[in-house]
Amino acid sequence: MKVVSPSFEILTPIDADEALKLIENVGRTCYKSEDKITDESSVPFVSGIIKRGHEAVIEHYSFIFELNGESYARLKNKINILEDYGFNSFIRITYEDRPIISGNVRAWREFIKACLKVKVGIPEFMHDFITCNPILFPEFQDLTFGKPDNSCLFKQLTIYDLREGVEQLTHIDMTVRLTNDRGVSHEEVRHRVASFAQESTRYCNYSKDKFGGEVTYIDIKGGMEYDSKVHNLPAEIQQQIYDEWVQACIDAERHYNRLIELGATPQIARSVLNNSTKTEICITMNLAEWRHFFKLRCAPTAHPQMREIAIMLLKAFKMLIPHVFEDIEVAA
Repeated sequence: MKVVSPSFEILTPIDADEALKLIENVGRTCYKSEDKITDESSVPFVSGIIKRGHEAVIEHYSFIFELNGESYARLKNKINILEDYGFNSFIRITYEDRPIISGNVRAWREFIKACLKVKVGIPEFMHDFITCNPILFPEFQDLTFGKPDNSCLFKQLTIYDLREGVEQLTHIDMTVRLTNDRGVSHEEVRHRVASFAQESTRYCNYSKDKFGGEVTYIDIKGGMEYDSKVHNLPAEIQQQIYDEWVQACIDAERHYNRLIELGATPQIARSVLNNSTKTEICITMNLAEWRHFFKLRCAPTAHPQMREIAIMLLKAFKMLIPHVFEDIEVAA
């Protein structure tokens, strides 16, 4: 067995041209096939997942646009009509000094498909957006649009074009890969609205050479430090607790490998793995939801190992975007 500490990596691309690479990076986390990433692999990878309908992965990149009064009214009207037909829109709209709209790739694709299904015309000002992204919208390249209307504004923005406050909180998404145990991941996936892509124990065979022929576990020492009751136990008792945990992990790995030897598939053999099994999970949320995440998961009442990774990540976010996260305090 192998024991590692929890860790994180911020994946959000600085340049919009890196969108396809981000989607591939997130998607390959599920199958631990990052070794197949090359300079040219992102296009066929993203094309393949869209063709297969595996669209959860494309939720991890968003497009942001500035509108004017005319384009806002038209797009909002389309969304309202679709909602009358039961369409759930995940396109985000704010309107303070100006209309701003954003949505991840899947949200935009679902909007286009809903328009076609209900026979609601796709706004003509979306033509360039769709045709300039053929990898993400392959089946929509031959759509017929109405005559261009110069009175409509649909200007693509980067996160640096957004103003502090509601615009940034709503429309800036941050994607993070967390390495923690599966017990903690069960809590992480409860956050909404968010997108997730997680290392799959259905397909990852930890008995293979690719994984060193061993199961990797997240060390509980950090969690024990954050658990006030355990932390205050005598040192010799703490060591006994840790030794017992190590033995349980060794036993789980032994049973897992034996099941594989007997012909069980990874999705059956995983049943004997415990909550300490290492997992990698990519999470994408906007800044508002990340604030909620940190307020909830850094609190003293949170699970000790959840606090461990959340506090670690909050420190990085405070350095990266201080004006958004500096007010969130971590209690002892």
